[in-house]
Amino acid sequence: MGDNAFMKNIFYAFFASVALVVLCACSSTQEMKEGISFADIKTFYVDQPTGADSVFYSVGSREPLDAVVVAKISEKLKAEGYVPAADRQSAQMIIRPQWNTVLRSEREPSNLFTSRTLSIGQDNFGAYCMLEIQIYFPNRDDWVWRGFGPQELTSSNLNEGTIANQVYWCLSEFPPEKYPDVLSKLREERKRKAEAEANPFAHIKVEKPQQPAASNADSSANAQKDKAQGAK
Repeated sequence: MGDNAFMKNIFYAFFASVALVVLCACSSTQEMKEGISFADIKTFYVDQPTGADSVFYSVGSREPLDAVVVAKISEKLKAEGYVPAADRQSAQMIIRPQWNTVLRSEREPSNLFTSRTLSIGQDNFGAYCMLEIQIYFPNRDDWVWRGFGPQELTSSNLNEGTIANQVYWCLSEFPPEKYPDVLSKLREERKRKAEAEANPFAHIKVEKPQQPAASNADSSANAQKDKAQGAK
């Protein structure tokens, strides 16, 4: 039984790795607020993951998987040179992992990263969760940066291997300053979004109505009138 579970984890980890490679060509998986910089940030603190209770309920105890999320985030940030803070109050940035639950019937882009509270057992009817990692600064109430995992996880593939891959994907291009091309892309996306919000109807082309073509009789009458006026 243990060997089967082990092989299952390996299979899902391999599948998730392949999926990440395929999805690398997709649009940006992160967002950052205007004027934010991580250049002077040194310490971090990771909150406990939240969300997707209905999906985790089907798995059983979520504590071991939550511990994987926290550990993998810390591992990635330490590899980038950041230092774990002694407590939340002394950290320069707060990391908040969040599982967003989505129904498969709501796969529209506007709903893709919308958190929802589902009743227990609804996972069996097509719910899945996707990982989002948000970063907060102590002096701000809203997130300053966030990254998204691309894989849809359910109770059937929610394990240490797939979770580790999702954490890696969310933080694969963090901090943005280390990746100038990504930073430039984020600025372009912010500019495009601001322009769209300022003028939501800019993409709609309004054509002027065409004047109806004059009939032969009208043309002849106009010609006779012009000729008469010229004779005068």
